Amino acid sequence: MPKIRFLFIIALSVLTYFPRPSYGQEDWKEVRSMLTARSEMPAAVLDDKIYVPGGFGGLDTFEVYDTATDIWETLAPMPAGRDHLMATAYDGKIYVFGGFVRWQPQSTAFVYDPTANEWTALTDMPENRAAGVAVVVDDFIYVVGGVSDDESVAPPLLRYDPAQDEWTTLAPTSVVRDHLAAVVLEGQIWAIGGRSTGVEYHSVEIYDPETETWETGPSLNVARAGFNATVMDGKIYAAGGEVFAVCPNDDCPQTLDTVEVYDPETELWEIITQMPVPLHGVPIASVDNALYVLGGSKEAGAILNDGRVFVYRP
Repeated sequence: MPKIRFLFIIALSVLTYFPRPSYGQEDWKEVRSMLTARSEMPAAVLDDKIYVPGGFGGLDTFEVYDTATDIWETLAPMPAGRDHLMATAYDGKIYVFGGFVRWQPQSTAFVYDPTANEWTALTDMPENRAAGVAVVVDDFIYVVGGVSDDESVAPPLLRYDPAQDEWTTLAPTSVVRDHLAAVVLEGQIWAIGGRSTGVEYHSVEIYDPETETWETGPSLNVARAGFNATVMDGKIYAAGGEVFAVCPNDDCPQTLDTVEVYDPETELWEIITQMPVPLHGVPIASVDNALYVLGGSKEAGAILNDGRVFVYRP
């Protein structure tokens, strides 16, 4: 037997007995599926319930998941159908902004009152925006990144004052970041990953609301867009996504299953687990130190997940 072939067989045998780590997939469990299978939508957490508006194809669907009872409920539909919209919870209500209508970004803004099960229109954003993220710092809501009418220019950071129903335009990120993730950690806004013209980023930028300036943050291990992130137990969790720029064997786009975590103590990102299936266009949320992954799609430009919901507890 040739020496090279013999060594290959030995190496293959070693891999058989010592397989690559699964990154803790056994720590995931599946709970009740969404009532409507969807992708390319956000999620907002209020009182341990996860609210999910809109979805791919311009859906006006609005549902809520009770993490305590494992029950989904259909709520009053949004005033207008949207996908790639932005949403967050603030002061007992759910705020939604922008999104695409047939791939055209919109400027509309609405607020939902869970007590009345009603929507109310707000002052439009200063510009059209989709595929960004809405986050809350103190008494303001910020719309971070995304796509505006001119896709070649990084859109400004937008700040909304719910008390006055007014918008303020602030400094943009250093590069265009659409399909990014964004979170608030220790009072600062993290704009994570994303892409521009089909090129995904490892990079991160951090905005300080007090100085109104951006600075470079620690880079992801995996360049990704079309993913989501949340803060849980003082750490940032980023999950899923897609890659168009560099794919193995020209198999593009590649949908991702990895979850990585940023720990402020180590100042590093670490891949800690893999989702049960690769997903993009997927919202994630944290409730009671559990990470919820809701819907999304195994392929770009589709809704291939049947609305399944997975839960990860570190």
